[in-house]
Amino acid sequence: MTKDQSFSITAKLTGKISTENPVYDFTSKEIKTEKRKFSEEELDTLRKMGWLGDDFETFLVILSFLDDSGIMDDVPDSYIAEVFCNARKFGVGEFYDDPYIKNVKFDDVKKGKFLLTTAVYEKGELFLYDAPDFSKDIIVPKIGFFTGKVTFPTFYEGSMPWMSVCPSEINSMKAQMDAAHGRVLVLGCGLGYYQYVVSEKENVESVTIVEISEEIAEIFKEHILPNFSNKEKINIICSDAIKYMDTVKDGDYDFVFADIWEGIIDGAGHYKNIKPHENRLKNTEFTYWIGDQIEYYLEGDCEDDEPRRES
Repeated sequence: MTKDQSFSITAKLTGKISTENPVYDFTSKEIKTEKRKFSEEELDTLRKMGWLGDDFETFLVILSFLDDSGIMDDVPDSYIAEVFCNARKFGVGEFYDDPYIKNVKFDDVKKGKFLLTTAVYEKGELFLYDAPDFSKDIIVPKIGFFTGKVTFPTFYEGSMPWMSVCPSEINSMKAQMDAAHGRVLVLGCGLGYYQYVVSEKENVESVTIVEISEEIAEIFKEHILPNFSNKEKINIICSDAIKYMDTVKDGDYDFVFADIWEGIIDGAGHYKNIKPHENRLKNTEFTYWIGDQIEYYLEGDCEDDEPRRES
């Protein structure tokens, strides 16, 4: 299997998860019953193939999804093994212990076309917990599910979920959160998860947010920012991020995180507009949400816009 072929299968699976929201909610009794259908020799073979790890429930959930997707006879065992290896079961308590989830509280807010509210993952509902790793020779989806029902902050634009603070959002920004330092410029506001985390860092002096939508900026300032323990570090500017970058001078910021797109295709144009500023602002470190995936797309190897934001 080539890298392009693996990406094509991955795009199909991620599309199925995003559009169908499949749920595989097995009881403890059902899990034990299903496990008894396999002999010890068969279970040992599955372990050697890399399909079965320490948790049979995860194996059962992912196997059920792959069977329903109709790909089991069309892809090599090595691809399936990578899917199983990257699958993850999330505990409810683990998610609710996240500092942002724990501390940022709000009532539903409607302003213009935007609604700040909460969304739900049901027990056993599949989601993408992170972007695929495009540095690998085989690209597979990172599929997760929760052990129970969870709620999480979400922005709706009209009737469509636009952005959520869910595992995919958290994990796909982790490297950029860890790297942030000094005077940080964030292009795009969203629900403020990134801004919350980096404002908690001792080596971050300030966080300037550039947000094009007045409604989003107002909702953030009035209903989300008051929950921040280091709100004095935050400054929000209502402006077009691309135009704002033209006004930035070398030395204004130490670190930039660009996050003004939903997926690869709509991000490619913005990425190409921001990237040249790296040569102009030599004392500023630049990072991008799903930057590796956008680079892969711009090289001409990618024909789909996955991953998009998980909602």
